[in-house]
Amino acid sequence: MMKDLRKIFSTLILSVVLFLTLLFTSSVTANAAIAPDEAQNIMRDANSLQEAGQKLREADSSEKLRKNEALNTAKEVRKNRPAIDAKGNTIEEAKKDLKGIAENVKEKLNLDEPLAPSTKEFLGTRQETVEPNGKILVKEKPGYYQRDRQTKVFEEEK
Repeated sequence: MMKDLRKIFSTLILSVVLFLTLLFTSSVTANAAIAPDEAQNIMRDANSLQEAGQKLREADSSEKLRKNEALNTAKEVRKNRPAIDAKGNTIEEAKKDLKGIAENVKEKLNLDEPLAPSTKEFLGTRQETVEPNGKILVKEKPGYYQRDRQTKVFEEEK
């Protein structure tokens, strides 16, 4: 009983501490580019709406970043520098290497050859036939590792 109360109390204290930590950290909240008071002052001092809009855009730091053409966009970076992997090879070279590796695995595992008859006997067979009404008739014959199972015929919908 005391152990359970102790666990509950510890969990409660931990959750309160985490909540207060999240509440008082500034990283959780987003800061506005311009404070509302500052925006009101800019609009009050402007002679026209166009001038106020221009001054607000100038005060907004994110607008400066959007208009700054010195910053590279993702398209420009990809166009100027090809993508490379960890070894410094371009992605095209990596694709060629990957195709070579896939061929090597196919060759070593004999994936191009048909299954051996003993494997087919072990796994069993599944025969699907489509009837004119669109239903699929499935006949499963179990392999010898499934000795207790019977041959089943059933309908399957896809």
